[in-house]
Amino acid sequence: MNKKIIIYAGSGLAVFVIVGGILGFVITRPKAHYNKGVELYKSQQYALAADEFKAAGDYKNAQENMTAALKHQALIEGDTAMQEGNYALACEKYTAAGDLDQDGAKLLEATKNNVYQMGVNHLESKEYLAAAECFNDNRFRFEDREDKLVSCAEGLLDEGKYTDVQTILTGATKISVLYKYLQYSDGMVALDESDYSLAKKKFEGAGSIRDAEDMLEKSTYLVGVEAFDKGRYVDAYNNFVLVSKDYEDTAEYLEKSRFMNAELLFNSGDYVAAKEIFSEYADDYEYDGVVVSERLATIDEYSDYFEMSEAWKCCYGNIEAKEVTGGAWTSWYLPDDKIKANRNEYATAELYFTVKPDGEVLLQGTIEIAYIDEYHYVKQLLELDKKSYTIYDSVTSSSGTIQLDDNTTLKYSKDSLELQYEKTEQITAYTKDVCSANYKFDHYNFG
Repeated sequence: MNKKIIIYAGSGLAVFVIVGGILGFVITRPKAHYNKGVELYKSQQYALAADEFKAAGDYKNAQENMTAALKHQALIEGDTAMQEGNYALACEKYTAAGDLDQDGAKLLEATKNNVYQMGVNHLESKEYLAAAECFNDNRFRFEDREDKLVSCAEGLLDEGKYTDVQTILTGATKISVLYKYLQYSDGMVALDESDYSLAKKKFEGAGSIRDAEDMLEKSTYLVGVEAFDKGRYVDAYNNFVLVSKDYEDTAEYLEKSRFMNAELLFNSGDYVAAKEIFSEYADDYEYDGVVVSERLATIDEYSDYFEMSEAWKCCYGNIEAKEVTGGAWTSWYLPDDKIKANRNEYATAELYFTVKPDGEVLLQGTIEIAYIDEYHYVKQLLELDKKSYTIYDSVTSSSGTIQLDDNTTLKYSKDSLELQYEKTEQITAYTKDVCSANYKFDHYNFG
């Protein structure tokens, strides 16, 4: 049985060893170990030097020298680990080297390589979130970061993990291909949530990556269907025209939405445009209770009314305010040439006729005029006011007269409108103020 017994003796150590029943001893001295450590340190044999300094115990600054030797050894081992591609070990060694790694440059480089290598390993193991976390480490700029994150995004998209793609690509700039992948993922999430308009917008931003173009067509089609079901036929048609006619039942939706556009125009009083579209269909074409032949017959029957459903322009105007005393009066007026020079500032008219299913004809629209509400003998104190009329009247003829209020009448015909406004205010038994405005409108733009 072998035994070792250590006894401190003076400035040295007595080490008793029993080998094969024979007792022997060797006296070791800290000074000898210290000196040996110094020699090894100078020859850059730092590991052996550290052992000697350790054996020297508390002799002089042996412990400080041991720490220095261990740091130098760690620095050497860190460099070796870097050369061998063992970046995790290099990080460990450079950390142990402490201040010998000036400015931490070696540790930073080792950490960058280690993070990158971990990302590659995660990517190869299809651990895409962990891989992306490495490549997204904002302490470093990896040359192929974008390519690696694309690979992560592709892997997650293959697995249908769209929200994870949103997570790893948050903050992607528009000039980066990563932005297209982010847009694609946003589009897929929007599709899952039935937000088709948002999905369409996102797939437009995704360009041609993966099947983004197919997804754009799908979302555009669904936007059209949604609009059609809600009676927004113009929006529906504008989306369906962007989709291939061979996609699903797009051709049928195109036909129906355009037809219902014509019905909307008919109901709004734009019979010229409505007739143009209705004429594209067979006379017996019918959808949602609307028959082409019936609509065309109505338009022809009431053509005089419909021709009046156009833009009207002021072609004549006169504004006057006067004070009448007995048979004499003083007045101020704005003549026709002044009004025509800025006609839209003085009078505007938007009128149109519609025919209800029972044949009743409605005249609808608005007219706005400028007028003087009160006479004043000082011309500079006369002020123009604006007055607006909303018209919604049943009519039986394409010409006639409508009393808009106590002071205003409107004469209408196929070719012209004439509005007459007059307000009289009795001031005294012998004096009264009379304010009036007359306007004529037609379909022509006079210079």
